[in-house]
Formats: sequence, structure tokens, C-alpha cells
Amino acid sequence: MKDAFTKYLSDTEFSFKSHLGEFKNLREFRDALKQHGDGLYQAYAQDVNHFAKWVEDVFGDVKLANDLRPIRQADEALALVDKRVQFMELWLEQNEKLEMLTNMFDSSITTDFTPASDRFTNHLLGEQKIGKSNAAKAAVKTPRAPKAAKTQKAAKAKRK
Repeated sequence: MKDAFTKYLSDTEFSFKSHLGEFKNLREFRDALKQHGDGLYQAYAQDVNHFAKWVEDVFGDVKLANDLRPIRQADEALALVDKRVQFMELWLEQNEKLEMLTNMFDSSITTDFTPASDRFTNHLLGEQKIGKSNAAKAAVKTPRAPKAAKTQKAAKAKRK
């Protein structure tokens, strides 16, 4: 998906040349629709939607091309193309963040712990030993029952 979305938003050698200008990617197409509206769209989308053909043939975005084919008004086409461009830009931005996080937590940084020992091993830093006193401090102690509860239990036991 990343490669496809990048392709859709990047310049292509097969630009669309119109009487109102040229555009080389879907962003430029969207911007041209904003600027020229029906003056641009209706000239190339009446009998055959040449924009839909360009989107499908050059970018391979069959979904967008199929959605554009029946549209005859620039504002409808603009809404559709703008939504698609925004989706791709957001997806690429989020994917970039995910890749960055994935690289931060590379599989070469691992920590092993063997329960039978008191040793943690970090493969980047080498082995580190936790002393017995630190391990004892880290142990979770079981809370004691309050004296009043013990006294009540003892009294019940005597009655039986």
C-alpha cells in the first residue's frame, strides 16, 4: 500500500495536459479542480471521463477511477479526490510513525530473564547482576491480618 499511495501522490511522467494546465499527480489534480472547477472538469468528463481513465491507467487506482466515472460535476469530483488524497496522506504519515517506532524497538535489543537466577541480560549492555539485597527488597510481602480479625477468628474457634 505504501508504494501505491506514494505513487499516487508523486509526480508521474504521464501527466494530464488540459487547456487550463498540466497536473502530474493526484494532489495537483485536486488543486486544479479547486482552482478551475467545472471549467476544467466538464471539458474532460462529459461522454468519456478522461480523468477516470488517467487515474486508472497511470496510477492504477481502480477504486477512485470507478468512483469518478459517473460524476459529471466538478464539486462532486473534488470532494471524492480530496477525500482520497487526505486518506493517503494520513495513511502514509501514520505508517511513517509506525516504522519509526518499529526501528526504535529493533529485535536486536532484547532482555532475557531466567527465573532460576538473579541475572538480567541486556544484549546491548552485557550481563548485569542484581544483588541479593536488591532482590529481597523487590519481593512482594504478604500483608498481615489485623489483630482484631485474629481475635475474632480465635473466639469463633473456641466456641466450636
